[in-house]
Amino acid sequence: MKNKTIIITTLICLVPIIFGLAIYDKLPEQVPTHFNFEGEPNGYSSKAFAVFGLPLMMAFFNLLLVFALNTDPKRKNYSPVIEKISLYIMPVLSILMSALTYFKALGSNVPITSITMTFVAVLFIVIGFYMPQIKRNYTMGIKLPWTLDNDENWEKTHKLGGKLCIVAGVILFLNVFIKSIVIFVATLIIVAIVPMVYSYMIYGKTKENSAENSSF
Repeated sequence: MKNKTIIITTLICLVPIIFGLAIYDKLPEQVPTHFNFEGEPNGYSSKAFAVFGLPLMMAFFNLLLVFALNTDPKRKNYSPVIEKISLYIMPVLSILMSALTYFKALGSNVPITSITMTFVAVLFIVIGFYMPQIKRNYTMGIKLPWTLDNDENWEKTHKLGGKLCIVAGVILFLNVFIKSIVIFVATLIIVAIVPMVYSYMIYGKTKENSAENSSF
């Protein structure tokens, strides 16, 4: 990965500091930095943390992610699109989170839940579309002992995972209008658990077939 890309993504993470400094005197001493499902503030931090801490934290996470991507011995197996998403997810989140925090702190009635859920829905759909293209690696994808051990298991699990992500993205987008926390949580749980169970079933079947073949 080029140093230029690392520098650019890290600097983008820090962009909210510039806007934060521009409105620093207008921000209250305590700024809302955590919100419930209805978009109402339920956690506050100092404005210094909101302006400096959040972007710096996202920049740090970005560097950790870049390090993980760079040191993966199977990096050549990445999907180019998913790799781009991985590289720019932290910068986008840094700007989005800081923007929502600033607007809320200044009294704007920003629909945080709708914006967040739309972002997650689009992310799920895009990831789901490209997930089947990811080959076996140690950083991105559905990394389970059974998928990492077998190419066929990996491919089948990621095909199913991709379809589930697309369906989940559509459901989450519709949920922007329904605003049901039950639908939101249930969708995330299903997307997380079903591929794991499916992968283990493939593993069990493969192991059983191997045992039968070795007995002959």
